[in-house]
Amino acid sequence: MTAFLKLAVLLALLSADPVAAQSQPVQGPIVHTYAPSVSTQREAARIRRICRWADTTAVLDADALLVVVRSSGLDPLAPSYDSFKWLRDEAHSLLNDSGSLFHVYLYTVRPNQSFQQAAHRSYDADPGGQSGDPIAQIRDNPYAGLACMF
Repeated sequence: MTAFLKLAVLLALLSADPVAAQSQPVQGPIVHTYAPSVSTQREAARIRRICRWADTTAVLDADALLVVVRSSGLDPLAPSYDSFKWLRDEAHSLLNDSGSLFHVYLYTVRPNQSFQQAAHRSYDADPGGQSGDPIAQIRDNPYAGLACMF
C-alpha cells in the first residue's frame, strides 16, 4: 500500500503544472516628470526607461522631480524653487523646441513642498552632434536609483 501511495503522489507531482518564478522587475524610484515639449518628453521617457524609474502624475507622491528642457544656456533653471508652479513656468519659458542642449535636472521634494536641485546634466540635443550623450553611456543598472545618470 505504501508503494502505491508513493506512486500516486509522484504522478500527482509530475502532472502538476510547473511553478514559474514570479518576480517583479526591479524598479527604481518614483519620479514626477516635467518636460514642456515633444522632444523633451521623448528624452524624459528615454531616461526613465534606461534608469527604470516609475512615473507618477502627483508631484508630492514622487521621490524626485525629473525636469528635461532644451536651451542654449549653460544652466537655465535655478537651484531651488519655492513651488512647482514657479519651476514649471520657468521651464516652459525656455526655447524647448529649438535649444541646442538638453538639460536634465533632478530636484528633491522638500517637506515644505519646495524643490532643491540634486543634479544637472546637459548634452547636445542634435543626435549628430559631436559632444556625446552621457546618458547613452549609462549602464543599465536597476540598483542605481537616483544615481542612474548622475
